[in-house]
Amino acid sequence: MRVEEARIQLPTERARSLRAILILAAFVPLFPFILLVGILVHVAYVPAASASANVAEIGAMVTLRFYPSSDDARYFTVATAQGTITRNICGFDWAHHARTSLYLTEQRQLVVLGAEGGCHLIFTLSPLRFEMRIDATNSNRWEYLGAFDYAPGLRFILPSEQSECLTQSDNRAGNLNARRWAWRDRCPPPDVSAPRQQP
Repeated sequence: MRVEEARIQLPTERARSLRAILILAAFVPLFPFILLVGILVHVAYVPAASASANVAEIGAMVTLRFYPSSDDARYFTVATAQGTITRNICGFDWAHHARTSLYLTEQRQLVVLGAEGGCHLIFTLSPLRFEMRIDATNSNRWEYLGAFDYAPGLRFILPSEQSECLTQSDNRAGNLNARRWAWRDRCPPPDVSAPRQQP
């Protein structure tokens, strides 16, 4: 009786195996398409480099992300208790020109100077909103909060780790004509041995 039961089950197991093979064979032609979709999704939604920092002076979490889709695919996010705003900040070749500096104005606005001349973002912190223009004539009164740069990986560099520095290439179009005394041909490496004062 057991032998007969085994003989009855054997064709069923073979049928299942054959069905699985047929289903797999049907999907084989789709593998290149699935692979291409996966690559496109990765390029569009997974950053090649990113860094975040909690900036106590403005009560906000700031994040900079670079995406491999293009040289200018860089996005800056500021998140506070009032909400979150993400904006694209122009720039070329983020792999070699990543420096993005942050400043706080007397009017409690966050100024973000990007890695290309004229590339900047302005946020009013309370209420949180994006601004189109800012008067940079009093930029000497801005408080330098730090900068995103490679050190060697992308990270937020505090003023205690590296003094303010804007490279000449960063400012070739004026960059609001702000903070001219901070322009350098090249920024020195940050002092990573310095104690981090950021909470």
